[in-house]
Amino acid sequence: MSERPFDESRILRDPEVLENYRRDVSGLVGSPEGVVRPNTIDEICALMRWAGPLGMSVLPVGSRTSTTGSSVAEDGIVVDLIRFRAVPELDREHGTVRVSASQNLGDLQTFLRSEGFDLPPDPTSAGDCTVGGAVATNASGPSTFRYGSIRNFVTELVLVDGRGGIRTLKRSAVEKNAMGPVALQNPLDLFIGSEGIFGTIVEVVLRVVEVSNQRAGVFIGFATRKGLFDGVAALRLLSSTVAIRSIEWLNRACCDLVRPHQGRLSIGDTPGGGLYVEVEGDESEIMSSFEAILQTVVPHGGREEDAQVLLDLSSRAAFGALRHRIPDTMNRMGAAAQARAGGGKLSTDWSIPVTELEMIMAWTDRELEAIQLEAFVAYGHIGNGHPHLNFVCSDEGVKGQVHAMIGRQLEQVVQVGGVPTSEHGIGKLKRDLVIPYLPVGFIAAIQGLKSEFDPHGILGRGNLLILPRV
Repeated sequence: MSERPFDESRILRDPEVLENYRRDVSGLVGSPEGVVRPNTIDEICALMRWAGPLGMSVLPVGSRTSTTGSSVAEDGIVVDLIRFRAVPELDREHGTVRVSASQNLGDLQTFLRSEGFDLPPDPTSAGDCTVGGAVATNASGPSTFRYGSIRNFVTELVLVDGRGGIRTLKRSAVEKNAMGPVALQNPLDLFIGSEGIFGTIVEVVLRVVEVSNQRAGVFIGFATRKGLFDGVAALRLLSSTVAIRSIEWLNRACCDLVRPHQGRLSIGDTPGGGLYVEVEGDESEIMSSFEAILQTVVPHGGREEDAQVLLDLSSRAAFGALRHRIPDTMNRMGAAAQARAGGGKLSTDWSIPVTELEMIMAWTDRELEAIQLEAFVAYGHIGNGHPHLNFVCSDEGVKGQVHAMIGRQLEQVVQVGGVPTSEHGIGKLKRDLVIPYLPVGFIAAIQGLKSEFDPHGILGRGNLLILPRV
């Protein structure tokens, strides 16, 4: 590693450039003082050595698709690795791919599928986000039901810490490990989901899987929401014998929202909302899987007469585009409400046991009776008990009411054994909401790790927690 000093002329301070880095999808607005687009890892090291003694905040960012404000810099320097992009290095023998942190996740998945491999984590923002951003927030998506989050696929990280040192961390390959607390046996995991507070991820090695099966989906409407949730519980049991890749929920408002744009997918009147269930296997396995799925959900109000099978890639892609339209539409509605009267979109996502879903949603319905919303749309990875709830608030007063309601809702979530956030990280928007529910020792552990990786406290300020500045 070179010890050359940092060249301050590399900091871009043009107001037009800075304007592009003031916002992310969350709607938060920051005030970065400069942007650095390094060409080499040595330049990042030099930047950290320069910024540390000055106490200058440094925030690594990707495509700024965060919905929680984690890629908004309140001050200091933004580090954008856009110039690090390189061709992915696929290792067929070991089933891994090495990529730059700035690699677009959707493009990587397209490349891998052309080579006969797959990287299952598929967040809605895959077409827009970077691999580094996905790792920094432990992204997941619909396929989490079968494959888990991106953490399950990260085998190596190359990063620069707050001291300006290069660290290469690899996942332990041993089958048994009794060396200290389990949470610290794989230091690699400390950086997955850390939202840039310990280091700037530069390079990632991911495990990939060979594509040996076909994929197909079925959309099923339900008579009641309770019946839909009971059907989800039954499908979870079925997944022990049927290769179910994902179980996705669209509530009734979601179905109403996308119906005008449904194209060849016909979404009828669905009082209880709908489920999209995706499976894997050969042609005969897929057809028997669909039969088993229908037999499982019909007793719970699944409407067999309305069920639609999506067998080919184009039809599944069409449904994916339809599903992607939901958060896009909600974001636009929120932005319009904010511009009109200071309102906007508030969202929350948490995970609870599937058996508790109807109780929490019925509680939410009662709470919302006294709040005049423009829209309430719910969807998400319901197979894991993980919905996304979106509230469009007409003005600042309504926004305050919903924010308070979300706080009370999280109390209910935690009481039934749930966790207050499940995706997109904590960032700055969720930070204050989740602090009361953080695991024992969480804050002290973060503080200890910061002293090791970022002793000056310059990295990712404001994300996860507000820590005292050094």
